[in-house]
Amino acid sequence: AKYYDIVENLIESELKLKLIDLNPNFEDTPFQTGTSILRKLPLEHTITSKLKCIQSSSHYVEILLSKLIGSFGADEYLPMFCFFLLDSQITKLQSQSALLDDFIEDELRFDIFGYLLAQLQIGTSFISKIEITDEYLSPPK
Repeated sequence: AKYYDIVENLIESELKLKLIDLNPNFEDTPFQTGTSILRKLPLEHTITSKLKCIQSSSHYVEILLSKLIGSFGADEYLPMFCFFLLDSQITKLQSQSALLDDFIEDELRFDIFGYLLAQLQIGTSFISKIEITDEYLSPPK
C-alpha cells in the first residue's frame, strides 16, 4: 500500500507514453511490457519457452522496482510480480503453473528457472486465495 500512488502514477505515465509514441522503448514502459509478455505464456508451446517468457517478464518487474525504489529484495519483488500476474489475466494460471512444475527438467529446476517457477507458484497460490471486497477497490486514503 505504501507504493500505491507511485505505481499508479508510473502506470498512468506509461499509458500516456504509449498514446503519444506507438512504439516506445520497452525500458520506458516496464509494467506494460512485462504484463504483455506474461499474457503470451499460454501461447508458448514448450516448457523452456514458457520459462523464458516468465524470465523476460521478471526482467521488467526488476526494472520497475529499480525505478520505484532503487535496490530491492524478494520482499519487494514478489508483490510486484503478483501485480504483474493479476494484470496479465493469464487464463488457467494454476494449470500453467502445474504444467511447468510437472514437466520442468531437473537441471532447469536448480537454476534461475527453478526460482522463477517458485515465484510463479507462490504468486498463483496467493492470487487464488485473495478475496477482493469493496474496500480494496478504492485507492487507500
